[in-house]
Amino acid sequence: MNPQRSSQPSTPRASTPRLSGSRPSTRLLVAVVGALASALTAGIALGGWFVHRDHERTVVQLTERWEPAQATLAQVRDAVDEVQADCLIHPPGDQAVQQEARRRLDAALPRLHTLVSDSQGLELAVLELSQTVERSVAAALLPGSASRCSAAVTAGDPAMAGVAAGATGPGVGDPGDGTGFLAVQSRADQVQNLLNGTVRSAQSEAENGATTLLLYVFGMCLAAVLAVVAGTALISSRVLAPMARIEAQLRDAAAGVPPGPATAPTDRGGLFTRLAREADRTRMRLAQMQWQSGRDQAALAQHGPAATGIHRILTSREDPGPGVVVGGRLMAAEGLIAGDYLGTLPLPGGRTALLVGDVSGHGVEAGLLAAQLKCAAQAAFRAGLDPVRAAHTTWGALAHEDERFTTLVLAVLDPATATLTWLNAGHEEPYLLRADGTVERLAPTGPLIHPFLRPTDDTWRTASTAFTPGDLLVLATDGLTEGRTTDGSELGDERVLDALHGLSGRDLNPAAAVEALLEAVRRHGVDWDRDDITVLAATTAPTTDPTTDPTADPTTASTTDPTTDPTTRHDPRSLG
Repeated sequence: MNPQRSSQPSTPRASTPRLSGSRPSTRLLVAVVGALASALTAGIALGGWFVHRDHERTVVQLTERWEPAQATLAQVRDAVDEVQADCLIHPPGDQAVQQEARRRLDAALPRLHTLVSDSQGLELAVLELSQTVERSVAAALLPGSASRCSAAVTAGDPAMAGVAAGATGPGVGDPGDGTGFLAVQSRADQVQNLLNGTVRSAQSEAENGATTLLLYVFGMCLAAVLAVVAGTALISSRVLAPMARIEAQLRDAAAGVPPGPATAPTDRGGLFTRLAREADRTRMRLAQMQWQSGRDQAALAQHGPAATGIHRILTSREDPGPGVVVGGRLMAAEGLIAGDYLGTLPLPGGRTALLVGDVSGHGVEAGLLAAQLKCAAQAAFRAGLDPVRAAHTTWGALAHEDERFTTLVLAVLDPATATLTWLNAGHEEPYLLRADGTVERLAPTGPLIHPFLRPTDDTWRTASTAFTPGDLLVLATDGLTEGRTTDGSELGDERVLDALHGLSGRDLNPAAAVEALLEAVRRHGVDWDRDDITVLAATTAPTTDPTTDPTADPTTASTTDPTTDPTTRHDPRSLG
């Protein structure tokens, strides 16, 4: 029996809606209705466009031609009436009044002719009106004869002839020659009647067009409703139903409901139907993955404490000696276990030991070996051995390995004598940032520790230098300077120095230095999975009281060799 499965309570299977889909005849009917509704909508829209175009044209003719033509005809009548009245009152006519009337007629008649040019009947009637007006007004304006003006006024009108005879004497003129003002009125009435009929026809056509447009709009709305109904039915059968099945399957998967049999693969159905079937198969795979994940969690529950314990060994630090402040971080490339290791521990006489090492490779195997080597070095310091003997002890713990090796740096800070002693076994050169801003590198004092090496008493040695309050020691593995981005760009020594020089005097403490270096790594975009990165920093405070940084990591110390000092000084902005 699988204990992982038996420990889980059984969950009743939720009912999953079965996607049966629509019958082919129903789907065909929906498709046909949708197509017809779409075609009807398009036809109504096209017909409505033509009706709208004709309606607009009628309205334009009514407002821009026929109604202005009526107003222009009224202006012609007014001008002719002024000439007629002037002839009756002041025969043979007031030349100023008649000339002004003639000017108005010359402007109004051509405009009237232009406005009615769309109607052949109106155009002919306006032409006859223009000719009659020209003859009548010309007869009235002939100089030297009062009888001509009177004749123009009374032509064809016996009543007016009597009025004119009493005022000017016997009138002359032939009422039948078409030159009297009564003939002008007759022609104007004829044009007026034609215009009125045209206007009424245009108004009726505009009203009918507006009504037709309303009917077309109603028809479009009805066709759109049919299209929406058909589209809704189609979406419901081809989209919503499959989506409902997907939602139910995902809900079952989230609730841990055991999956039923997967649907048989088929290419029939729409996009969402196929998606629903894929979701069904995906749910089956998720269920298998959940089962495997449970097994993995059980294994992690068994082995997790071991990984956590190894991580604590690699990163554990004891409180440093009096007057020493430390800070450190270890960033593993894989999980919790790294091939790097660091540590601090207090030594007799107020000294503090620091150590940083880097086993070849990374991961669990490198981490297990790193834990052994760190314990060996710390055991040597606790036994009172110097850094050289501690290096030999570390080699002894590595002797059984065939392919792995380690680099190691051991440093001892002595605040009482203001000295720093170190042993560098092929490790990345540590940085020594002085209080004045200059940077020194602590050169190697021996080869890396390798099982093929047969060390002697002279294989590794120590070196020492002054270390006063305000100086900062930074130990790091090559994962810091050799950290690369995905395109191969290294962080490099120059950026590390820039980060150190960027620290102000107020921030010149181990925790700030470590954070500044890791921030430089982040800004450069280093791929954290390439290698482990470890940084350990330390400084001394001008006090005899113990001062420790709560985030710092203390490291082991070693004795010093007063005969050598292979440090190299660097300008604050150069690598030397």
